[in-house]
Amino acid sequence: MKKSKNTCDYSNKFKTNFNKSTYKKQKWLKLNNANESWWPWGLIPLLGFLFLVFYSIAYVAPNVVESQVYRTTKAKLDNLGLSWIDVAIDGQNLTLSGTAPDEATIYKALNETKNTTCSTWLGKLLCPIVVTNAMAVETAVPKARFHDVTSSKSLNGDLTITGEVPTKKIKNDILSFAKKIVSKDQIIDKLKVTTDPATIGYIPAITRGIELVARLGYGEANWTSGVFTISGETNKSLKTEIENAAKQEKDGIKIGKVKIIAKTKIDDCNNAFKKILKTSSINFKSASSDITESSFPVLYKLSEVAKRCKGKIKISGHTDNLGEPEPNKALSLSRANSVKSTLLKLGILKTRLTTEGFGDSKPIADNKTPAGQAKNRRIEIKIIK
Repeated sequence: MKKSKNTCDYSNKFKTNFNKSTYKKQKWLKLNNANESWWPWGLIPLLGFLFLVFYSIAYVAPNVVESQVYRTTKAKLDNLGLSWIDVAIDGQNLTLSGTAPDEATIYKALNETKNTTCSTWLGKLLCPIVVTNAMAVETAVPKARFHDVTSSKSLNGDLTITGEVPTKKIKNDILSFAKKIVSKDQIIDKLKVTTDPATIGYIPAITRGIELVARLGYGEANWTSGVFTISGETNKSLKTEIENAAKQEKDGIKIGKVKIIAKTKIDDCNNAFKKILKTSSINFKSASSDITESSFPVLYKLSEVAKRCKGKIKISGHTDNLGEPEPNKALSLSRANSVKSTLLKLGILKTRLTTEGFGDSKPIADNKTPAGQAKNRRIEIKIIK
C-alpha cells in the first residue's frame, strides 16, 4: 500500500533535525572556545605532589634526621655518665661543650660521639658527620683548710705572730693591723704564705687575738683547727674586759679556753727587764749621763714592762774601774737618774722609781779587758718588794 504524499515521515524528520541541532551546538562550542586562553588544570595535583615531595626532602627530612642524631647521641653520653655535656647540633654536625674533670674524659666523649650510630632504612649508619670539641678541663679549686696562727706577747712587749696565711695580701693586712696596736720594732713576723684558702673566721680570729694579746702583760692567742683560745696575765682592771671580748662568738669564731690571770709575778717582770738589757743596752755619751738617741727604743720597751708590773722599781747604775771610785759612783748615780727621768716621761709614776749608783764596786766581768769594761758599764732595773 502506497503511502500518501501528504503523509509525513516524522521519524526521519526528527532524526534529521536532531543531527543538525547537535552539530550546530558542537560547532558553536568549538568556535566559542577558540578565543579563550589555555590552562593546564590537569597538572595541579601533580605539582602539589611534587611540592610535598620537595618540602619533605628539603625541610622535614633534615629536621627528622637532626632530631634523631641529637636524641641518640645525648642518650649515649648520658648512659656513659657524661650527662654534664651540652650537645649543640646543626644538621649532622655536633659541638660538645662543658667542663670536664680531665683530658681523658674529653677524649672519651669525643670518641664515643664520633662512633654513635643511628637506625636508618639503609641500616645502622654513623649519626654525626663532624664532631667539634668545645669542652674544657675543670680548674681545680683548692679546698679551704685551717690555717693555725699564734700571736704571743712577751714581758718585754715583743709581739710574735707565727703560723700560716692564705695569701701575701692577707699577710700584709695582718701586719698592718698589728702595727696600729704595737710599735713596728716590737713585731716579729713568722707568718708563712700558702696557696690554700682559709676557713671562715680566719681573719677576724687573728685580728682579735692580736688586739687582745697586746693588752695583756704577756700571753698568747691561738687560732687552732678553727678554735680560738687565749691565755696570759694582765692587771685586775683589764681582766674581765679582755675575757668578755675573747668569749664573743661572732664572725664564725668558735671559742675554746679563755684563761686570763690578774697578776704578774715579780720574777717574771725582772726576767723581762734582764732579757731586754741583755740584748740591747742603754748607752751614754762618754763621761756623761746624757743618754744616746739610739737607746730610746730600749727605754720604751722597759717602760712597757714596768707598766704591767706592780711594785717599786729600782734603777742601778754601774761603771768600769777606769778613773777614781768616787767620781765613778757619782757618774753611775747620775746615769741612773737620767734613766729615771726618761721613764717618768714614758708614763711610769715617780713614786715607783728609786735610783742608786754603785760605781765600779759590783763588776760582772773582768775590768782588765775592753770587752769586760764595756759589760761593767751598765744599767740594771728590777722590781723590789
